[in-house]
Amino acid sequence: MTSSDPSASSPSQIVIPPDVRPNTPPTPDATIVSWPSDDPPARRAPTARTDRRPSPLPHRKPAQHLDPTTKAESQSPKPAPSSDSTKTDGILARRDPVPGGVQAQLRYFLGGGGPPCMGGGKFDVTATDSGRRDHISAPDMNTICVYEARPGIRLDVTLTSPSGRLIRAWSVVPADERPITLSLRSLPHDEMGNHIVQAIQGSRSVAKSVEVRNVRHPQLIPYVDDRHGQPGSFPPTSPLGTTFRVAVGGFAPHSVVPLRIYGAKLVSEPGYASGYVTSHPVRVDALGFGIWELRTSAVDPADCYLVTHESISEDDVTGGVEFCLR
Repeated sequence: MTSSDPSASSPSQIVIPPDVRPNTPPTPDATIVSWPSDDPPARRAPTARTDRRPSPLPHRKPAQHLDPTTKAESQSPKPAPSSDSTKTDGILARRDPVPGGVQAQLRYFLGGGGPPCMGGGKFDVTATDSGRRDHISAPDMNTICVYEARPGIRLDVTLTSPSGRLIRAWSVVPADERPITLSLRSLPHDEMGNHIVQAIQGSRSVAKSVEVRNVRHPQLIPYVDDRHGQPGSFPPTSPLGTTFRVAVGGFAPHSVVPLRIYGAKLVSEPGYASGYVTSHPVRVDALGFGIWELRTSAVDPADCYLVTHESISEDDVTGGVEFCLR
């Protein structure tokens, strides 16, 4: 079972491509190292502002109504050059002994859960992480919800950093009264602290302060090349030869973390969903963050795989990453 992606298009809303392009996060420059050094990349100088609350967006021309199935346009940055790709060549074909303290089989792939936006009663906006906690985590695929938006009227949503920089903007024309669900990827080298999330529709406006902070427990998320991290999961199936990247956070600083790989076809007992294949390391920086890269090859068996770690509970279905090769 694969987890639902809250950013997927739905008949309840029509999405208009955002016209504000935030900074593209740094990309990995080595197979298992996320950044060129242990120090985070330099951040932009704060914008001179006395009021951190974002100003209402200026008047715009009427939005063009797009087909509900039309996805917002995005431009993928060029992948960063990687080092020796043979480090992961053929590792999915391994059948290694199970290390001590590691489970031989898992009872789950990834679980789903209820709708990410539940509530209502008034025009409101909220922001939560993948565990439905009232803050934005990094690395994580977070969710911004807007409630009681009026159908057929353009809705503008913005996220502004403590320094006054516009992090992300969305424009949506709701098709009905169901909650609007927006997806937000955050990474540990993004600006931390209390941000302002604001929703504006016509004469109505609501804004709230939400903390952006690094995860405080081990966490893995898919790292896709789109500048906004969309979609928030890998495709249902991918061809052999695909490169997968996983963002890792919440581990001890400057450590080497052995990620555990499980395969769906390696189940030997009823009631289990995946069996142990092998382990592969990722080095994390001073924030406990890294990006693991797996380059699959023709010798890798076609199967569905789960990447996880023993410090992530089986009950925490947001802590692993699934991908399938066909």
